[in-house]
Amino acid sequence: MINIYNNKESFLREKPHFLEVIVFFLILLIGGIIVLLYEIKIYDNYQTKGYTLNDNIITTVIPSNLTFSKIYLNNKEIKYEIIEEKISIDEEKMVSYKTLTLKINQNLKANQIIDLNLYYNKQRIISKLQEKMF
Repeated sequence: MINIYNNKESFLREKPHFLEVIVFFLILLIGGIIVLLYEIKIYDNYQTKGYTLNDNIITTVIPSNLTFSKIYLNNKEIKYEIIEEKISIDEEKMVSYKTLTLKINQNLKANQIIDLNLYYNKQRIISKLQEKMF
């Protein structure tokens, strides 16, 4: 074997090992993706319309089994307080729903229809993938 540490010419003739470097970086990349799948948590999203009664009071209708944790209005999270929550049943379609009246911290125009995004069911990405696969 050639002693490459003492001989500069033989060291320069030694070919690089690109395959080992590529495999090393692929293992790091796959490991990073797996860590992200276990660490990052995401929400499910329910989009609905709301109606403003006053400057800061909104009423909307959502499914009765939905318990949300965040509300976004115009892609900004809003702080809210539930004033009234009424469960109703549509006997013709056999569906139950909640009518929510919310007080928010923003001033809006009265009698306006707005888009609301409700976020619920916070889970890790890997858990959601497992649910869809099995």
